[in-house]
Amino acid sequence: MHRRSFLATACSGLAAAAWHSPSPAQPGAARLLVGFAPGGTGDFVARTLADQLRAVHYAPQVIVENRPGAGGVIAVQAAKAALPDGLTLLNTPASVLTILPHTHKRPPFDALRDVVPVATVSDLDFAIVAGASTPATSLGELMALIRRDRKLAIYGTAGVGTMSHVIGVMLARRAGIEWVHAPYRGGNAALQDVLGGQLPVAILSLGETMLRAHREGRVRLLATSGARRSRFMPDVPTIEDAGYKGVVASDWNTVVAPPGTPEPLLERAARSIAAITDDPAFAAALGRMCIDPLKLARDAMAARLEAEHQAMGQLVREEMISVES
Repeated sequence: MHRRSFLATACSGLAAAAWHSPSPAQPGAARLLVGFAPGGTGDFVARTLADQLRAVHYAPQVIVENRPGAGGVIAVQAAKAALPDGLTLLNTPASVLTILPHTHKRPPFDALRDVVPVATVSDLDFAIVAGASTPATSLGELMALIRRDRKLAIYGTAGVGTMSHVIGVMLARRAGIEWVHAPYRGGNAALQDVLGGQLPVAILSLGETMLRAHREGRVRLLATSGARRSRFMPDVPTIEDAGYKGVVASDWNTVVAPPGTPEPLLERAARSIAAITDDPAFAAALGRMCIDPLKLARDAMAARLEAEHQAMGQLVREEMISVES
């Protein structure tokens, strides 16, 4: 949804070609829609998955089709309107389905009816990252400092209604603090302000730039958001480890299909993606971006989407989170 300037540089040529002049589709070619521009994490996951779908011969071609805009809404609407032929799939962070609809006065789509769950792909943790000049070496210390010094009571995120924003709200509730949300246009901008000392703390998705800065002492990772410690930073406690029970969240990546897609086609896609998520080579490819593979059965995926959709809807209403002015 934000993230990773080095990927944008490394893949700029490929991304530009895919966005501006896609290859002509062969008969029976599949499209993998993604709701973000080339060069970001969402695009990276989609292209990594598309490469593997070609390898398992899911279709003669699997073309990644970027449909950026409105935080992922345009891609969801494109998937909703596509033919239910098993050849158009949407690769999207679950937060687009579970959080985003609730942040609009008039939801732009019905996440539980306008698309059909197919498979899970990956899982991405978030981190609470403090600047080197912020005098806190643990999450508990940061919460205590925020209570004493309102200048530290501000946190940056990748934007309003993002998972990082929601984590901040959940933590504030659990810790009994008040802090000001500072939404940025993407996580990289927020991280740069933490590095530069203009922002005391941010909640951002894990990434190589952040991890490198942590190892070099330019920022401090105080906690990660997952149910267990990240394999990429095992020395950093989780938010729950730090004493804030129930504050657990990640942005898990999913594949969904247009409504009305026949069950045999859904099952075929689900089997293909499940085989990919089991492949150590796929895990290694994702790991370069601090992402883990995630495999859930279709019924488990559907149940998790519904549960998170309901929970996030309640939180958004209670906190009056809105992307609309």
